[in-house]
Amino acid sequence: MTESTLVSNEIIDADMFVAALKRGDMAEIEHKRVRGAVQFRGESVTFPMRALYTCFEGEVDFTGTKFEGGADFSGCTFSKTVAFRNVRVVGDFILDDVDVLDMPSLWGKRLPDAVSLNLNGLQVEGNFVLDRTTVHGTVLAKGLQVEQNASIRGCEINSPDPKNINAVTLDNARIGGDFNFSCWAQHGSYYGKDGAYRESLVRGDVSATNIRVKGTVNIIGLQVLGDFSCWGSVFESTVFMAPFMKHADDGISVVAHTAVSGTLNFAAAKISGHLKIESTRVDGLLSLLSLESGTIALGIFEYPSPAEAGPCILGGLTLINARIHGDVRMPLLVVTGENHTKGAPGVFINGADIEGDILFWHSTLQYKNSAGGSNHSIDFLTEGAFIGGHLEICQSNIRGECDFVNVTVAGAIRLNDSRIAGDIAFRSRTTLLAAYKTPKMVRDRLPKSYVKLRRATAANLDLTMVRCDNDIDLTGLDLISERPDAEYANDFLMESRSAVWWREGYRHKVKLNSFPSMMSLMLRIV
Repeated sequence: MTESTLVSNEIIDADMFVAALKRGDMAEIEHKRVRGAVQFRGESVTFPMRALYTCFEGEVDFTGTKFEGGADFSGCTFSKTVAFRNVRVVGDFILDDVDVLDMPSLWGKRLPDAVSLNLNGLQVEGNFVLDRTTVHGTVLAKGLQVEQNASIRGCEINSPDPKNINAVTLDNARIGGDFNFSCWAQHGSYYGKDGAYRESLVRGDVSATNIRVKGTVNIIGLQVLGDFSCWGSVFESTVFMAPFMKHADDGISVVAHTAVSGTLNFAAAKISGHLKIESTRVDGLLSLLSLESGTIALGIFEYPSPAEAGPCILGGLTLINARIHGDVRMPLLVVTGENHTKGAPGVFINGADIEGDILFWHSTLQYKNSAGGSNHSIDFLTEGAFIGGHLEICQSNIRGECDFVNVTVAGAIRLNDSRIAGDIAFRSRTTLLAAYKTPKMVRDRLPKSYVKLRRATAANLDLTMVRCDNDIDLTGLDLISERPDAEYANDFLMESRSAVWWREGYRHKVKLNSFPSMMSLMLRIV
């Protein structure tokens, strides 16, 4: 607690607290130490509730209470459990600079789930604020209903058993405005050189299944040491994940990246706006199974500079049976291939209906040099997306283009049984290679623990049963085989063992059954 000194040494018992609360005497409640368990269940408080900087040494239970003038518990310390189950708040509900502590000296041996913040069924007819709060236990907020904005910022939440007990549970929550799950700053999403800030850390899983948010979801600088699930949720605007930034005299810099050590799950979710996951690290799988969304952007946060923000790093990506009302953009995406417990590693887009393009580059991506000079475009001859595994776009309907500019794939590229209305383009250099041949520029970008990627058993390009309504451009494509005596007709698979490329009314055919045996083969169509 940043202002814990505001709690006095004056002690009142729980009965005195309840009596003062019933008569509306907030001066007898604030800045006090309350000894004993507080039970205030099913009551109605008709005045603004303000219990500022009060230390509760026993359990606190407000189950079923109605606060008709809002409720503010800023600066409070709860030594044991605190419950706001089925509470109704007419106004704002504020828990700012609050500690829910593990203090065994007060009651003896601590139970695994003894210290927790229970917000199940809480109804807030204003804003919900849970900022700068430390919880040694779980935060339970199933069925939370907030008419306006909700924020969980700058909190440290510690599950007593991260492998078996969620740290934060927001299942079936309804939020009528924006939802901010991020770091806390004195001046909003950014903080100045003279302003305070606090990082946001969750030790354990976050479950936000079947939630509905009408406004924008901002997940900025949040670090989750576990899984983060938004399965079956409905977001009526944009979901945005990005780093937390700092303003200073020398410019803007990154304070904390958003990171999830486990799986990030948006399966069966519906996003009316865009899904933007930029300069974020997900050690496990990004699951977009049966997702319906607008444009998906998985890449780099351009502000203040791409070099400062870094790439988006995923353990794996699945986009299966999804419907995307826009593009799938993956500029400078890095997929480490670490997460392949349920199959081969890489990027898998299967059974998807994508109304726009699939892009692995960004033609307008720019950055400022270290001297703060004019912008320069990223050099795509040395930078690009990296897939540490296979890249599959199978049984999908792509109504735009598939543009594989400068993507490096450690395994195979497969477009089997897909229909692409636009071009299939391999302009610049698209390389399929074994993992141990990963270019230095990619190795330097990855965390040290990810240098040893799973090796691919073969490197091939498979376009079996592909229907392309426009061009297939293989200019600059490299096929690198580990087998010097390999038959390239088997490494490069197309129907009838030939490629047909249509351009300006002319047909060009490339035969694939008579390539020489060599380590690297360059296919060029001119």
